[in-house]
Amino acid sequence: MGNGLSVMKFAWCNQRSFENIALHQLDKGQPDLTAIYLVANDPIDHTFWHYYEPEAYEGVDPDEARRLGQIVENIYVHNDGVVQQILDRVDEDTVVFVISDHGFRAAGELPRTKPIPKRHFRDLQEEAFEKGTVTVGQSGEHDMKGIIIAAGGPVQADVSVSATVYDIAPTAMYLMGM
Repeated sequence: MGNGLSVMKFAWCNQRSFENIALHQLDKGQPDLTAIYLVANDPIDHTFWHYYEPEAYEGVDPDEARRLGQIVENIYVHNDGVVQQILDRVDEDTVVFVISDHGFRAAGELPRTKPIPKRHFRDLQEEAFEKGTVTVGQSGEHDMKGIIIAAGGPVQADVSVSATVYDIAPTAMYLMGM
């Protein structure tokens, strides 16, 4: 497992700090704009994906997969709970976005147990650009399709639009009357 539990602990503690700050600020009143970075799922997905989807890899210990396979799913369940806490603190006219600039998928290779020599980093960088993914020896890699979900205020329910992360700032500015 290498340093997986250390990665998870750091990411979890970092995210919990962001959550506590954001929720505390929302308890003080309705802001014009606020954002919270739920960071933990990114390093957890990179590090634990092979336990979450062991059939996509060779050599995953079945006992470790049973023991650690729920970590990926559980961070998403936790993050859904944080979004619910946010929704509970804002009024129905407040627009709430859930945004990710990428998704995740199986990289098909187990995490490296040794550091990557600096002389090989350029090759890995070029490979990532060619494949359209970022892996660098981690079991979960970025899927370049992200998500944008919006609710509240003037946002219509059950409407699908084609949007990218480049649409977020102009949309937020429009909603704020700018």
